[in-house]
Amino acid sequence: MKLKKRFMVLLSALTLASTIVPLTTVSATANPVISFNANTNATSVSPLLFGGNHRYYKNGIGMYDSVNQQVYPDFENSYNDIGLKTMRYPGGTIANLFQWQRGVGNGNNSNPDSGLPQIHGKTFAPEISDFDLDAALKFSEDTGTEMTYMYNMGNGNPTDAANLVQYLNGTNTSNPYVQLRISNGHPAPYNINYFEIGNETYLGYQKYWLNGIPAGQDYQNYYVNGGTVSFTKQPVVLKGDWSSLNNKYSSTGVNGQQVYVAYGPVTAGTDAVYVDNTAWTKVATFAGYGPNDPVYQLDNNSGLIKFGNGVNGKIPPAGAAITVSYSSYHFGYKDYITAMKSVDPSIKVLSNLHDGKTIAALAAANVAYDGMSIHPYTVNQNRTLSLIDYYKATMSQVGAALYEVNNLQRILKNEPLSGGIVYPSEYGLGQDSHTNESKNYQLGLGSALITAKYQFNFIQNGVPVAAKHSMIDDWATNDTLGNGPAAIFNSNNIPGSSYNFSQSATAHMFKMLVNMTGSTALNAPSIQNMPTYTPPGTNANPVNSLNAVATKDANGDLYVLVMNEDPTNDYATSLNIANYTPGATAAVWKLGEGLALDQLNSSGQAPVVVNQVSTIPVSGSSFTYTFPAHTLTAIKLTGSIVLPSDGSTAHYKLNETSGSIAADSSGNNLNGTISSTGGTATWVSQGKKGGALDLAPVGTSTFGDYFIRIPNFFDPAATDFTMAAWVKLDQASNAGSNQTIFAQEGNSGRSILYRDVNSGQLRSYLGGVTSVSTGTIPTGTWTHVALVKSGSNLQFYINGVLDSTRTATTQSSTGDFRIGAHKSPSATSANWNGAIDEAHLSKKALTATEINNLYNVTP
Repeated sequence: MKLKKRFMVLLSALTLASTIVPLTTVSATANPVISFNANTNATSVSPLLFGGNHRYYKNGIGMYDSVNQQVYPDFENSYNDIGLKTMRYPGGTIANLFQWQRGVGNGNNSNPDSGLPQIHGKTFAPEISDFDLDAALKFSEDTGTEMTYMYNMGNGNPTDAANLVQYLNGTNTSNPYVQLRISNGHPAPYNINYFEIGNETYLGYQKYWLNGIPAGQDYQNYYVNGGTVSFTKQPVVLKGDWSSLNNKYSSTGVNGQQVYVAYGPVTAGTDAVYVDNTAWTKVATFAGYGPNDPVYQLDNNSGLIKFGNGVNGKIPPAGAAITVSYSSYHFGYKDYITAMKSVDPSIKVLSNLHDGKTIAALAAANVAYDGMSIHPYTVNQNRTLSLIDYYKATMSQVGAALYEVNNLQRILKNEPLSGGIVYPSEYGLGQDSHTNESKNYQLGLGSALITAKYQFNFIQNGVPVAAKHSMIDDWATNDTLGNGPAAIFNSNNIPGSSYNFSQSATAHMFKMLVNMTGSTALNAPSIQNMPTYTPPGTNANPVNSLNAVATKDANGDLYVLVMNEDPTNDYATSLNIANYTPGATAAVWKLGEGLALDQLNSSGQAPVVVNQVSTIPVSGSSFTYTFPAHTLTAIKLTGSIVLPSDGSTAHYKLNETSGSIAADSSGNNLNGTISSTGGTATWVSQGKKGGALDLAPVGTSTFGDYFIRIPNFFDPAATDFTMAAWVKLDQASNAGSNQTIFAQEGNSGRSILYRDVNSGQLRSYLGGVTSVSTGTIPTGTWTHVALVKSGSNLQFYINGVLDSTRTATTQSSTGDFRIGAHKSPSATSANWNGAIDEAHLSKKALTATEINNLYNVTP
C-alpha cells in the first residue's frame, strides 16, 4: 500500500503536494481503488443538507444589530460567502417555550403580545431578543435560505400552531393572521415547508407538561395522543418569567400582582392555590370579601391567577411562596399535524420523538405522519486521550450515530402511515470535548471532518434536510446549552472589526460541499484494498480510512468527494469511473492538508483553515490521486456520460416536481410523457421515495387519458420482462371497474397489471387470459407490486415477496406502454386513482432477490 507518514506539527508538511498520474504508471495492486458508475442514479441531493441550527436569543448570538434593527452586514457577507441553504429556527432547547406571536410585529394592533419576553427552554428565565421571527424570516429571504421551524409543544397548542401556519403560509386575506403578516410588511406567504413538534422531548427537563402524566404511563403515548396531566403545588409563574419553576415564586406583597399556572389551560374544578402551603379559596368575585379573606380567582383558559386588593380580598404577604395544584388536558402530535395541515396540506410536520414506542403509538392511533427529526450526536469520549487518539475515537463514533439515522429511515420506509422523512435537525460532536483543546477542537479541522462524514452519509442516503449544531456561537462566553463553541460562525462582539464573524473550519467544509456537489447522487462507490486505522480502547474494531460519495449535475459534470480520515497517512488511490469520458482537466478543492487536527480560524484573524483550490490534468476515466491525511478533497470532472447500448431497463423515480416528462434515470433515455386529458396528473413532493406522480379523475369520472406513456422497447411475447412500481390507491373506482397499473397500447396491447376493484387482488390480462394474485392491494397505503414473466411462468409479487405463480400466456405487441391507464379507459377499465412512484420496466425476468431489492431500496 503506497503511503507516507504525515507529521502534523511540521510546517514542511504544507509543501507536500497531491499528485495525479495515469493509472498505467502506478502499481495498483496495493493501492485503494475507488470505483463508481457515472450512469447511475441513487437519489436526489437536497441543498437543504447544508445548514445549521440557529437560535433566536442574544440577538441571534450576536449577529443581529438591535440598534439599527438589521443583521450586521459583515455577518451577512460572511454567511453568503459560505452559501448555506437552510436554517432551523428558533432553535432547540432554548426555543421549547418560544411563543411565535411574541416574535412578530403588531402592524395592525391585533397582536398585543408582540415584543413580550420569551421563556428560556432550560432556565425558564426571560429572554428578550430582537432577532425575532419576523427578523429571521427576512434574513432567510435576503440570503436565499430556507427556514425550518421548531414549534413549542411545551407551552403551545394545535390552534396556535395552525395560526402560525396561517401567518407563514396562508393566502386567504380574510384570515386575521394573514392580515397580521400583511400589516407587518410581508403580503406574500413565506412558504415554510418543514415543522418539528417539540425538541428532545425524550429528555426529562424538556418534557414540560409531559412531566405531569400519571405514574407508570409512557410519555410517548401522551406525546402522540395527548391527555390529562396533573401537577401538585407547582410554583406559579409570571407571563414573561418562569424562573420561579426552578425554586419558588415569592409574592411581591403589593396589589395587582398577576401570576399564572405554567401549563394551562386548567381543567375546571381541579385547581387549588396555596400561599405558604395554606390553601386559599377560589371565588367568582372579590366583592363582599374583607381585607384578610384568603381568596383568589383563576381563569381556566389562560391560567391567570388574581388576588384581592387588600380591601376586597387579601394580598399574599411579601415573600410568601405561591403554588398551585391543577389538572390540564394537552393535545398530542396527532392533533397538531391535523390542525396545521388543515391550513396548508403541503407542509411536513415531524415528530421529534423517534423511538419504537412512538412509532407504535402512531400506528395504534392510525395517525398518518410525515416523518421524524433526530439528533445523532457522537457520544462522550475519554478526555485524557492524546489529540490524535481523541480524534480517532470521536471519528469512529460517527458510524454509530449515523446508524441511528439510517435505521430510522429503514423503519419509517416500512411504516404504512409514515411519509418516511428523517430530519437530523441537530448533529455533530457530543457534549464533551478534549480537556485542553475544547474550543480549538470543536471549531477546528477535526470537527469539520467529523461533520463531513455525516454529510457523506446524508448525501448518499437521500436525507432531505439537515441542520448542524450550531449556526453561530459567541467567542467570549460559552452557551448554557449544547456542546460549547461548536458553531459554523462565531461572533467576536466587535461589530465592524476585521473578521468579526469568524468562519469556522466547518464553515469552509460546507463551502466546499455547496460548490462541489451535484444534484444527483450516483450509486455508492465501492472501495477495494480499503486502508483502516484503529481507535483507542480494548478490542476496538478497525475503522475505514477512506469515505467517498459521487454526484453529478444536469450538465453531466461529476463531483467526487473523498475524505481520508486517517490522522497520519496519505493514500495514493486509483479512481475508476465507468460510463464516463472526462475532459482534460479537473478542478480540485482540498480542506485540511498539512494542518493540525485542532487548527482553527482564530477570533479576529484571517482564516487559516480554508479550501485550497487548484486545477489538475486528467488522463482518462482511470487515474490515481493521492489523498492527504485528515483531509477532505473534492474533484470536479467535466465531461460526458456514456449511455449503455442494450436499452434493457427503464426506471422512473418520478421526482421531477413539475413538467410533462417522466425522466428515465436508467441512462437508457426512455423518457416517458405525461397526459392529463380527462383527469389530472399531479406532481407531489411526498411519494414513497422522494416525489411521486398522483393520478386523479376530474369530477365523478374514474377514467380518461391521464397516465404516463413509455416508448416501447420490448415485445412481451418475445422476451421475459418485469414491471414493478410503488402504488398508493386513494380510493377504489365504481363497482365493476378495475384500476390499471401497467398496460400496453395497440390492437393486441393488453392490461398487463391491474387491481380488481371487487376483490382488491392483482390481475393480468396478457394474451387475453386472466391471471389472478392471491394477496390484495389495500387503499390508502403504499404497496410495492411487481409482475415478472419468466419463460412460461407469470409471477405476482407484493411488497417484495412472491405472492403466486401462474402460467404465462402472451400475445405479440409493439405498442407503447402506459403507467396508470388502460389503452382505452372506460367504466370497466378505469385509471389508477392515486399515486405511483419508483416504476421499473425491464426486458428481463428479475429474480426474487432483485425484486426484494427494489422493495427494500434505501429511502
